[in-house]
Amino acid sequence: MGNLTMKYPTRYRTATIDGLSIFYREAGPPDAPTILLLHGLPSSSRMFEPLLSRLADRYHLIAPDYPGFGHSDWPDPKNFSYTFDRYAEIMTRFTESLGISHYTMYMQDYGGPVGFRMALAHPERVEALIVQDAVAHNEGLGANWKTRRSFWADRASNESALRTNLLSLATTRTRHVGNDPNLEGYNPDLWTDEFAFLSQPGQAEIQSDLFYDYRTNVDSYPKWQAWLRETQPRLMVIWGKHDLSFDPSEPEAYRRDAPSAEVHMLEAGHFALDTAADEIAALVRQFMSPGGAYTPKPQKVLYTARAHTTGGRDGGASRTDDGRLDVTLSVPGDAGTGTNPEQLFAAGWSACFLSAIKLIAGKKKIALPAGVSVDAEVDLGLTHGVHGLAARLKVTMPGVDPKIAEELAESAHHVCPYSLATHGNIPVVTTVVTGATEEARTAREVQHV
Repeated sequence: MGNLTMKYPTRYRTATIDGLSIFYREAGPPDAPTILLLHGLPSSSRMFEPLLSRLADRYHLIAPDYPGFGHSDWPDPKNFSYTFDRYAEIMTRFTESLGISHYTMYMQDYGGPVGFRMALAHPERVEALIVQDAVAHNEGLGANWKTRRSFWADRASNESALRTNLLSLATTRTRHVGNDPNLEGYNPDLWTDEFAFLSQPGQAEIQSDLFYDYRTNVDSYPKWQAWLRETQPRLMVIWGKHDLSFDPSEPEAYRRDAPSAEVHMLEAGHFALDTAADEIAALVRQFMSPGGAYTPKPQKVLYTARAHTTGGRDGGASRTDDGRLDVTLSVPGDAGTGTNPEQLFAAGWSACFLSAIKLIAGKKKIALPAGVSVDAEVDLGLTHGVHGLAARLKVTMPGVDPKIAEELAESAHHVCPYSLATHGNIPVVTTVVTGATEEARTAREVQHV
């Protein structure tokens, strides 16, 4: 996976939204399924670096900094409303400016209230939700929120206590380590860097204004819960069991609203990526695999194939309703004269994959030679007595620059429905040949399990 990830290094960019410079990190193929990563307090998009390096081979990852955080602009609170409504508006316009119309949202801490606002405003854009230590139920706010609730009730009298409770070095450290006994797993730079950020001129005012608006999140919880119950979105909840910021009952509260939600309790703190990045990356891959977030039921059916089969593999027959396909079937390797499902699958996949390559090349204005072809091999085998498949795709692009050819083949796996359907289920090896010889360059060689 390392070589594939190196093909899509993280890029550090900015976009101008409503006159503000919004910094963001971007990694992965632009035409792959998009994951929008929404950070928490007092972090920034930097908290997602462990995921960017682990998932860029398969997903298009976008991680912005909110205004007042990280490397985005920090407008004066006298001239800018630091509210979660405003953040959601800016993040929505940010995705629109990048041309991102559909995405899975990964929401951590403050990312929850930003993301839920975005989801309710444009539910058609949200393919799935990944909630990581973010609250949507009043019960999820634990005992340490007493001071914070007092601040909401009487800001002037409780401003100083709130800043100590929310922004001190001790609190910043506790947000990371919680009650985890394995302190050796935490890099202290995590909280010292964040405390240095919080100590910058103007930050106390910015964070106090934003946290005063947090009370509107609590008021919105019933609306978010109702939306979860009514729409039943694909949902995965990841929770650090050593998180002291929120009550440990919160993950199951999500499952009450969305019974099919996946819930994973990890040996981690509030910022679970600190110590469980490998595990979280694996969970995201599993969640996003076929049947998951990026292969939802089609919103518009373009074509439906219908076939009637009798007799099965051994001497059977299969015919489509329009009569264009009318074949007899034989068991692979026997003396029968019919075809078999593996041959039909290989033909369908190779045709689909070649069309995907041509589609991508056309969008990128890349001229392809006439001799571009795809050879598919599909193995039927046994593993511990269970039948299974494995496949190899050989893509021939004579005269095409090897790097461009590899990128086209890589991108085709994100477009071809056969590739999307098999991803995570069978091992697939793709080779790309660009010269006259069989000196092939491997574009994809990933054991999908």
